[in-house]
Amino acid sequence: MRKFILMTICLLAVSPVMAQATDVCQMIMSFSSDTASTLYGEADYQTAVDLLTEELDNDADNTQAYLQRACHYEQLGDFESAYADMLTYIYITEVEPRSTNRQLTKDNTLSTTSTVPESTETTTVESGEFGGTITVNFPEGWVAEGDNGAVLIANSEEVMAIEDPTSVDEIPQGSVLISLSIIPGDIIEVLGLTPDSSPAEVIELFSSFMGGDSMPEFGETEEFEVDDNEAARSTGSDATISATLYAVEKDGNFTFGFGATRPDEVDQFADTIQAIIASATFTATE
Repeated sequence: MRKFILMTICLLAVSPVMAQATDVCQMIMSFSSDTASTLYGEADYQTAVDLLTEELDNDADNTQAYLQRACHYEQLGDFESAYADMLTYIYITEVEPRSTNRQLTKDNTLSTTSTVPESTETTTVESGEFGGTITVNFPEGWVAEGDNGAVLIANSEEVMAIEDPTSVDEIPQGSVLISLSIIPGDIIEVLGLTPDSSPAEVIELFSSFMGGDSMPEFGETEEFEVDDNEAARSTGSDATISATLYAVEKDGNFTFGFGATRPDEVDQFADTIQAIIASATFTATE
């Protein structure tokens, strides 16, 4: 389960991610012998940015240029630009090819209201680099904590402490783990989206990052409304875990999160997971 949490945090916290990118960039540059790589070795990062920007003006699909420019931005301390270039690289190489093979469905029969079951508690955490706070409701007796701009919620301390279960037996029966963050509408373009993007597009973007042997493959993206807000979701399951990704547009901001359970307990917790994620609100720092 922690792998899902770490993926969400890495995608939603700009500076902490790029601050750890130096080793990766050094490896990227070591495989190249072009001018941008040479300038990286000479620590002439601004010259390289200018050069790569000119190359991208002539060829907006030059994926290598986005990747290299991200590394130079990272060295200059411009983490927002570095993150944007990294996302553009991933979008061109991963999202666009997959999008032609993904199906999008519209389901108007899903519930249009969402209330966290049982008595509720509320937690408020700092939203990291996005400058504000996230407030979310969850059932009484559950636990919540902030983690680098994300909110982690579980139905027990035991579940919250799980590091990396590799089989169903290591995930306690009745376990639920939720991670969510909110992307303010005024910086959505950092993710390669626009203020007019739909929750389904947010799902498509993030689900494309969450592949690999340790994560299930996500299925169709369903669009629906929850509490009169546009929303979307996509579920993936394998032998050890089932996770549903959610995106909700609310007050001009986008909530992105997931809920993870055992594969045989998805239906039992689906409404609660959706309600918790839909309850999240963002308050900008004044």
